[in-house]
Order: sequence, then C-alpha cells, then structure tokens
Amino acid sequence: MFGAGSLGAEMTAGAHDPTQQASGHRQRGWRFYVATAAVVLALIFVLQNTDETNITFLFATAELPLFFALIIAIGLGALIGWLTPRVRRTDRDR
Repeated sequence: MFGAGSLGAEMTAGAHDPTQQASGHRQRGWRFYVATAAVVLALIFVLQNTDETNITFLFATAELPLFFALIIAIGLGALIGWLTPRVRRTDRDR
C-alpha cells in the first residue's frame, strides 16, 4: 500500500505543475526574456563599436577594434555572474 500511494502522489504532482504546458515542455519565464533582451542589446552595442583603440592589459598594449575588448568584458561578466551563485552555494553548504 505504501508504494502505491506514493506512486499516485508522484504521478499527480507533475500534472498540476503550472510551469509545464500540455506538451510537457516548461514555459519560458521572465528571466529568459530578460536574458534574451540583454544579449541582443549587448550584440548591438558591440557591433556599433568597431573603432580601433589601444588596449592595455598589465604590461602589454595592443591596438585592436573596441569590440574585442567589449566581447572579453561581457564574457568575463557573464562568467562571474554564472560562478558567483555556485561559490556562494558551496560556502553556505559548509
């Protein structure tokens, strides 16, 4: 009896999940649309800044199109944003 009751509860729990459509796929939340808008805006910003500029990092200097520096900055920002919750979660678990 215990196994049958828990099986029934598991089967009905997924049926009332508001984040799933009839096809079983999850609906896209507001974070998806905010992230998509941010990516589009970042791409527009990068593509409009193609002028040559001097880039200095530590002791090296190079003359490159500005969009290279922007792509690196956006990539590092995304990496930091992705890693920060994971680092905080592991610190909290200790």
